[in-house]
Amino acid sequence: MPPISCTETSQYPDDLRIHLSSGPDRLRDVHTLVLGPTGSGKEPVARAIGLSCHVAVDATTGEFVRPYQERYRALNLAAKTDTLIEAELLGYKRGAFTGATEDREGDLDLGPEGGVIFLDELAEIRPSTQVLLLRVLEAHELQPVGSRKTRPFTSRIVAGTHEDLDKLVAERRLREDFLHRIKANVLRTPPLRLVLDQAPEDLALYVRFFADRASSPDPGDALAAKTMRYLDRKKLQNYGWPGNLRELQKCVLGVMARGKGPLDGDGPGSRRGGAPGARKSEAPPPSRSTPGEMAAQRALVAGAPSLSEITRRLVAWRYAESHNVREVARGLGISRNTVRSKLDDTLVAEFEALLRKSGR
Repeated sequence: MPPISCTETSQYPDDLRIHLSSGPDRLRDVHTLVLGPTGSGKEPVARAIGLSCHVAVDATTGEFVRPYQERYRALNLAAKTDTLIEAELLGYKRGAFTGATEDREGDLDLGPEGGVIFLDELAEIRPSTQVLLLRVLEAHELQPVGSRKTRPFTSRIVAGTHEDLDKLVAERRLREDFLHRIKANVLRTPPLRLVLDQAPEDLALYVRFFADRASSPDPGDALAAKTMRYLDRKKLQNYGWPGNLRELQKCVLGVMARGKGPLDGDGPGSRRGGAPGARKSEAPPPSRSTPGEMAAQRALVAGAPSLSEITRRLVAWRYAESHNVREVARGLGISRNTVRSKLDDTLVAEFEALLRKSGR
């Protein structure tokens, strides 16, 4: 992804000699707080920090002692229940409670080499869980449920939120001692509008990034060009992007799915009278989607799928309509080989069943 500006601090000290003399082991106490509006790229920032961690090299083989991808883990603590969260985070021993049929490592355990744990949406972490995390950060230890032995906690925490920290503390949704423990390093991800105000040419870079991901393993040249033409035609070059990078990603996927831009009435500029500079006469016609098509659209994004999974579903949807690989490739701006590699007979059958509701 193109670089995201950060206005408070950098990940490491400005003086590289300080970083080198401290060594990577000392950085385990440098926990990071990423602040920014929803959709502005907090998780990619956390991932970049995690994947750039120091990884030891085996002196004999000259290879990393473990894959660097394993040095990063994202956790959604709000989805975990109070009764099991301690066991899930710290791990447990066999027989520690009913249902514990084997030993299990905790979600906070990335091994002796450590890494980065990303806590998404700080405001949704319950105070009781904050106490548990604070205890781990202070002691640098993990004690699995049902065990008398502890394991070293050598990872660093990166937490993100779009909410006001002072308000969270005042409302007692965020413990002040926990906040101070994790804000040794503060980064800010700006809204996309601000980034593009300062560097309008970056819009093409972001579009190309999302197009490359959607078109993988092929380059995203065709999809990026098609998206930029759509933005130009709809006079969206100066659009405010209130949904930030996530909204732009949705726009690219909309162009890929429809061949002519996001779904009518559900794309950029559809709110509050449209994009700046858009003429009334250019408004798209009302959507006439059939029940089957609307069901297919819902199935496309059901369950918060990854970008790769959305692409797979798009291919299945378009193939269910045409049963023509060449036509699907041309409509989505990807190669026929990519279409064939992403075709899933089960998914195609599911979309065929949905589309039959519309008589197609």
